[in-house]
Amino acid sequence: MVYTNSHLEDWIENLYKRINITTPEQINFELIAELLGIRVYFKPSPSFSSLNTMMCIRFH
Repeated sequence: MVYTNSHLEDWIENLYKRINITTPEQINFELIAELLGIRVYFKPSPSFSSLNTMMCIRFH
């Protein structure tokens, strides 16, 4: 049986190729955001389950 990628897998693969992500080590949100021109901000904020830093994405 041959595996067939889903449409989402195809889309992500094409995105990675477009921004030249070629190795698993390059798959991290900060690098991908930079390559796509997306600014990532970190804001320390307590969550309901812990006092760790929460990551937020805001679009303007």
